[in-house]
Amino acid sequence: MTQFLVAVIRVRSVNLYQVSTPFVGNILVGSNYKRLQRFLWEFRIDYVEFARSITTWIGVEKDWVVILDKTQWEFGNQMHNVLMLSIAYKAHILSLS
Repeated sequence: MTQFLVAVIRVRSVNLYQVSTPFVGNILVGSNYKRLQRFLWEFRIDYVEFARSITTWIGVEKDWVVILDKTQWEFGNQMHNVLMLSIAYKAHILSLS
């Protein structure tokens, strides 16, 4: 999990192929890609605990709102779905995605 999060931060993307490139060692990118697919397929997250961790990390104690927004845009003949997760607290919004 730690390697995955560090890789996401390094490449600044959630694209699994890009995330699989910064891993250390002589392992092929394709092998890391398959390993990440298996990890994410089996990984289950406790969303309540995740929300608590994020709000504790950013120092929010109460009166916060989780915002989940799905938008669909069409550019030419391609459809693009965008899913955003954010936390609103007082006059501030922190985007998590």
